Amino acid sequence: MTGKVFLVGSGPGGEGLLTKRARAVIDSADVVLYDQLPGEEILSTLPGGAERIDCGKYGGRHVLEQAEIESLIVDRAKAGKRVVPASVGIPLTHRKYASQVTILTGNEDPTKPEPALDWELLARSRGTIVVLMGVANLEKIAHALMENGKPETTPVAVIERGLRSDRRVTTGTLATIGPAARAAGVKPPAVIVIGDVVRLYDPDCPDLIPSEG
Repeated sequence: MTGKVFLVGSGPGGEGLLTKRARAVIDSADVVLYDQLPGEEILSTLPGGAERIDCGKYGGRHVLEQAEIESLIVDRAKAGKRVVPASVGIPLTHRKYASQVTILTGNEDPTKPEPALDWELLARSRGTIVVLMGVANLEKIAHALMENGKPETTPVAVIERGLRSDRRVTTGTLATIGPAARAAGVKPPAVIVIGDVVRLYDPDCPDLIPSEG
């Protein structure tokens, strides 16, 4: 018998801010792997009969190494358990790839006398760039960053329907994301993530809010 693994984000940490789906998945869990991010308010509501495994990283002290965490997930799933690790998707910051995040609009008011965005500064940034409402201008945005010195090989992900079971992620680089998005028929609304953290995206990873099928 094989179990199921669910990846659940805890949001800002308040129990009342969990999605209904996250709450339902947690309540049905046989095993919960967690770090310090959920906080006691959420941890106190875990099912009484569920196995709890602390996987937190506390100021350089790792309770469990990543390989150990992955081994536990596989082991419990093979035993037929419903496993809930607290993790999701593309992290906007990661100690290996990015220490800052810049969020900007991809659809500035066209009546403004000049753009407010400093593309030269953005191109120099080593952090993650998140673009909202930018699908229509995706190629212009990519070109502006490259024109100002951002490497054309910089990874890009365009995320449609992010928290739904029919989520779709189109990936590429600054040089290729425009044609890739056109070929995929990407439509707004979507969130554009630009930066090396996109390398961590795993298309085979379960959805944040997986279907029961």
